[in-house]
Amino acid sequence: MLSAMSTSGRRILGLVMLGGVLVAGALWWRERLRRHPITYQVGIVHGQHAWDRAAFGEALDEAAGLWNDAAGRVLLRRDPKGVLRVNLVYDHRQEAVDRLKTEGLRLDGSRASYEALRDRVEGLRTEFVAEREALERDLDAHHRDAVRFNAEVAEARRTGGVSPEAVQRLERTRIELDRSRGDLRNRQAALKDHNDALNGLIELLNQQAAAHNARLASLQGVESDLGESFCKGLYRQEGGRRSITIYQANGRDDLVRVLAHELGHALGLEHLPEPDAVMHSHMRTDTPELTAADRAALLARFRR
Repeated sequence: MLSAMSTSGRRILGLVMLGGVLVAGALWWRERLRRHPITYQVGIVHGQHAWDRAAFGEALDEAAGLWNDAAGRVLLRRDPKGVLRVNLVYDHRQEAVDRLKTEGLRLDGSRASYEALRDRVEGLRTEFVAEREALERDLDAHHRDAVRFNAEVAEARRTGGVSPEAVQRLERTRIELDRSRGDLRNRQAALKDHNDALNGLIELLNQQAAAHNARLASLQGVESDLGESFCKGLYRQEGGRRSITIYQANGRDDLVRVLAHELGHALGLEHLPEPDAVMHSHMRTDTPELTAADRAALLARFRR
């Protein structure tokens, strides 16, 4: 009995000590941030975006300022050798946004915006399937022609006697096969670009669906879990290396908001259920302002 009580007591003591270590760790991190802000630097900036390195840095500073102002002290500070590297990468997501802008499609999370984008996606999907099927047919035909040509050449070599006319015909066939091969490769590359563009639009469609669902959910007083999670940017921490990569923004205000969202993760904040919060998992608005929920979450983590 005494032995059992002793074992139980040791377990309880161990749990208490573990809890103390966790609390001490949280307090240490909070105190470290108070004395030593997270330093950040501008990393890679792809030139295809609307913002050059200087403009991106200004947006980044503005996003950091939102959290600093809310905390009443400096939690994030720009430094050329900052530990947090912030990148602006251009890929199929931003390319899709830029293409929609040229077509006059506005992404605002409304039902009309969602339906217009959905129709555009369905149209592109139909075109993509038709192009892919046509390419597959032509690839099969090219393969058959190439097999036939190689068989004729092999037979000519085996017999050892080929007329000048046959040589000229085979040469014309070889030239045509080379031309066809080059054309098919170009079509394969174009189809890949089409596929990337379609994937980018599908991601945007998921974002619009999520924004629309979140808006409806807020009106109904419930939280929606439909749609894709935040994918305009990504915060990573691997060992001692920390980075933020921004992939997509609909304008400067949206860029600042996306940066603020990822900087919030760098500060240790999680997603919030309030649909209008910067730290919500889906982008409902591009207004670069913290909500009361954002400020409360920040102050709860970094009490003065």
